[in-house]
Amino acid sequence: MTAAFWFYSSNNNSWYLSSDLQEALTLNNSPSSAELISAIPAINRFSVLRQFSKLFLGKSKNGVLETTLKSKNNETLQVKTEVKRICDRNGEIKIEGTVDLVKSPSSFLQIPSVAKIVYENTSEGILVTDANGFILSVNAGFSRITGYSYEEVIGKRPSILKSNKQDQGFYQDLWHSIIRDGAWTGTLWNRKKDGTLFASFQNISQIPLNNGPVKYVSVFSDITSDHNYKQKLKQLAYHDQLTGLKNRAYLRDKVNSQIEKNKSLQFNLLFIDLDNYKPINDNYGHAYGDEILKLVATRLESTLDDEFEIARFGGDEFIVYIPNFNDCELRNYITKIKAAMLIPFEYKNIKHQLSASIGVSAYPRDGKNFDELLVASDLAMYFAKSTKQRSCNYIEDMGYSASRQARLAKDFVPGLLSGEFSLVYQPKINTSNRLIVGVEALCRWQHPEFGAVSPQEFITIADQYSLHSELTEWVVNKACTDFRQISRIAPTLDLAINISGSQLKSDRLVELIKTVCEVSGVHTSQLELEITENELISDVDKSIRVLTKLRDMGVRIAIDDFGKGYSSFYYLRTLPINALKLDKACLQFDENDDETALNILNAVVNLTSSMNLALVIEGVENEHHLSLVEQVGANTVQGFYFSKPLPIEIIYQQIAINHNKKNQLRQTK
Repeated sequence: MTAAFWFYSSNNNSWYLSSDLQEALTLNNSPSSAELISAIPAINRFSVLRQFSKLFLGKSKNGVLETTLKSKNNETLQVKTEVKRICDRNGEIKIEGTVDLVKSPSSFLQIPSVAKIVYENTSEGILVTDANGFILSVNAGFSRITGYSYEEVIGKRPSILKSNKQDQGFYQDLWHSIIRDGAWTGTLWNRKKDGTLFASFQNISQIPLNNGPVKYVSVFSDITSDHNYKQKLKQLAYHDQLTGLKNRAYLRDKVNSQIEKNKSLQFNLLFIDLDNYKPINDNYGHAYGDEILKLVATRLESTLDDEFEIARFGGDEFIVYIPNFNDCELRNYITKIKAAMLIPFEYKNIKHQLSASIGVSAYPRDGKNFDELLVASDLAMYFAKSTKQRSCNYIEDMGYSASRQARLAKDFVPGLLSGEFSLVYQPKINTSNRLIVGVEALCRWQHPEFGAVSPQEFITIADQYSLHSELTEWVVNKACTDFRQISRIAPTLDLAINISGSQLKSDRLVELIKTVCEVSGVHTSQLELEITENELISDVDKSIRVLTKLRDMGVRIAIDDFGKGYSSFYYLRTLPINALKLDKACLQFDENDDETALNILNAVVNLTSSMNLALVIEGVENEHHLSLVEQVGANTVQGFYFSKPLPIEIIYQQIAINHNKKNQLRQTK
């Protein structure tokens, strides 16, 4: 084994690789994030990036990253790297890792004493053959597992163990791997001397010794009981427990396996979403709704042929794998599915009318693997539902916008890690003295291909692909790290951060805020979390529980965009909130209709005053807006009239100037 190491610094998003690691991967000592990411096989990339993201965001302080890498000789290296996270006083985040690069095992076997001990005492069976496949030696483990003695097998071929459960094609692939890669690892069914079949987990390697002819070494163990157990686990892992259909994991493995075997394959993936199912759950309960889903699954199975694969994605969503059919045949099948879903479903003498929205993706046109095809068909389904088309082909019917959204969804987490996302800060202003009293952190995404991606667009993607946790963790960590600089010169200012309502469904947000505040040194009383009223109302009970915990920690809670949604007085009284942010739409009146604007502003000022809530009025963009606000006595505003959102370096300068003015005002008094 060769020890190697690397480290990452958040300053300039820089990496350093030790010379051993550089040599193994043919990279320089300071590669870019993109170069490192591309060195990780695609199948492992998302998992590794997700683990690294957790470390970077402070969710864990140490851990182990495992993957495979290609060496400079195009050999596959199994890599396990132990990592730890360090955050210094200046806010710089460092992540360090030590790596063991596993090279050829032959050097180990060249130590005679060690090899002899292992060979004679290991519980695994070991079999050595010459280049022609005749057995030269077996160990005691071989005899214990197979029942054959040393004398019974010497000079014979390993085929004495053959079970005939694998066909000739299997063995051709096995030897192709050995000749190409120098080794093969997998499960074989073999036969013992007494005729009993056993599952053998086996590694077969080419071993050239002392420049002589190649020999083959097979190391194996009996995993029959383990294999049977794994088969049961696999059955559970690959089936939906409610409907009995296959699940997403099964379909992913099947599709990716078929693509690997046949790159010229063509097929379609359908993403089916039931329309009008939610009212059934709401009105009759989840147990009743589950029975309807079982009926839907049964009807899909009876509608489609056996060569189709049907899987439940989750909730009221299903996926169908359709083999290679021409466009006319494909549309006929889609029509059959839609017609079948329109037939009322009856349970407990109650009939329910459903329908289905269907998104379609095609391999290889719309994606290189299952996950990309799933994203494409999912996007097409959303497009079909939103346009009332009920079925839609990805790209073919949707055009470039779908391709862009799929790309952005795929690049979201890597973008967070590689520095494409940033924060800007918009100040909150006290109207009486024009001083800054707080800042709101706002997220921006500069995509390397598409340029600036609007917050509305990437927040929509985060909604659709459940990426709000990753986004929230990054924003909270980054904002608190930046704000630590600000609080040193202006400790009375507060930091506002926008939070998705989806983050209020568990205590993860509470733990995140607590951990980040401890690491960054920002006090919880300096934080204000902004949540839109519509998102709060979507699950009031869970929202109240999480918000109460946050408030008990000292965090302030503000309802954002108040006046844009329900503006329910019941929820204002029920929710544990500290402030309202009046939506800018409440100022967007014609200048000749000042009376209406003033009436609304007065009502909100009186409401917040009576409920002891702070009030921030957004959208102050000109002198006229400011005049209206001042007439009703509101004293905290945000808007372009005072400042657009600014990078941390500029907002820091503004706050320093603001701090000096504040001190001057105090001295004057």
